[in-house]
Amino acid sequence: MYLNRRTTLVILAAAAAVSVLAPVAGAQSVPKRGGPAKLAEELDLTTEQQEQIEVIRAQQREQRATVLTAEQQTQLQAALDAGDHPRHAMRSLDLSEEQRSQLRSLHQSGRDSISAVLTEEQRQQLADKRAERQDRRHRNAF
Repeated sequence: MYLNRRTTLVILAAAAAVSVLAPVAGAQSVPKRGGPAKLAEELDLTTEQQEQIEVIRAQQREQRATVLTAEQQTQLQAALDAGDHPRHAMRSLDLSEEQRSQLRSLHQSGRDSISAVLTEEQRQQLADKRAERQDRRHRNAF
């Protein structure tokens, strides 16, 4: 499939950033429960889709860093390194209402961008999986 020059440069820049920042972030001591690899497998993503989604996620991480203070970023990374679920790690931060609003908007725009990369069938599979997770969370809450 043909990628235009700008898209190719964005993908290469994201890959370079990930390869440079991965050692800095440190390996997590607890294995992740899901993540990009599991999503790629469950939805049978093409290599191109995986690359596009990684670019979106890298952009989200960069944008999230502009919303959080340095102290909050440190707390978040420490919680993630300790194996906390990302949702719980974010909830543990003392966020202002403005930060919460910005992060919600960022999260939704990321979901929308990823959805645009998927086929209709993959979008439906993802929606089904999200509904299953939500059902499990509600069942476990009681």
